[in-house]
Amino acid sequence: MTEQKERPGEETPLGQRLLDRPFVLLVAGVLVMLAFYTLWGIFELVTLPTATLP
Repeated sequence: MTEQKERPGEETPLGQRLLDRPFVLLVAGVLVMLAFYTLWGIFELVTLPTATLP
């Protein structure tokens, strides 16, 4: 990849700063999936029908 020199007075965009950090992306991906599957599991437990005992 070619490195572009930053011009004085020009700030790097937020999206580019976030995408330049692979560990932040890794942690964000793990947290999003953890939250998604946790909420999905809670939803499944809440919507389970009550079982009839024999």
